[in-house]
Amino acid sequence: MLGLTKAQMSGMDGAFSAVYALGQFFWGTLGDRYGTRRVVLFGMMASLVTAAIMGTVNTVFWMGVMFAFQGTWQASGWAPLGKNMGEFFSQRERGSVMGFWCTSYALGGFIASIIAGYAARAYGWRYAFFVPAGLLTVIWILDSEYGGVGDVFFDLANLAANGLFDDEQERQLLTLYFGKVRSADLRRLRLMRLASDMREAMWGFLQTRISKLNFDYQTYARRHLKRFLEHADASMEAIEAGNGRGG
Repeated sequence: MLGLTKAQMSGMDGAFSAVYALGQFFWGTLGDRYGTRRVVLFGMMASLVTAAIMGTVNTVFWMGVMFAFQGTWQASGWAPLGKNMGEFFSQRERGSVMGFWCTSYALGGFIASIIAGYAARAYGWRYAFFVPAGLLTVIWILDSEYGGVGDVFFDLANLAANGLFDDEQERQLLTLYFGKVRSADLRRLRLMRLASDMREAMWGFLQTRISKLNFDYQTYARRHLKRFLEHADASMEAIEAGNGRGG
């Protein structure tokens, strides 16, 4: 054991909390720019690597440094995932969804503490870091394989599709995000708008069977499906024409 005093432990906790709070601003911006999935997966990987390193340290100083790094990496979750909650769920659902989601943070921390405690008791305190790091590695692999699209154009397309952007507004969106409008980016945005409408349609049809909310999901789904069908031919023709010109 490192023989930590109460003052040292409080200092480590303070360092973790401080960088965690500041990290919300940093990671939220990166989530907007590079996509939620990439940012969250990076934060998870950095966190599990740091946890494994924490199990090897032998000095109070380096344990404190690792706690600060943990606060940095774990801050990558809240802001980008909060954005996803807003995109994937309607206003009528968000209260319940956010309640479950916020509870999962507390419940996850509670379960992780139990697992870490048993590992430390059975194998020594270092395994309180090694075992959770191993479990998080499994979760990381599952999330990287099945966690979603992970494309910044899909996020932009969700905004354009749900905001009913016209051609000029699409160009303004790309200009604000990338600084200019490239023909390849415009084609990619429009292709992702099709994916967005199809996803919303399928999600809406699913909700008609499983949701208990007083909301007309069928109309919602049909509206997105109709829009997908209306724009599919025109979008594909524009993409093919652009490719033919070498744009």
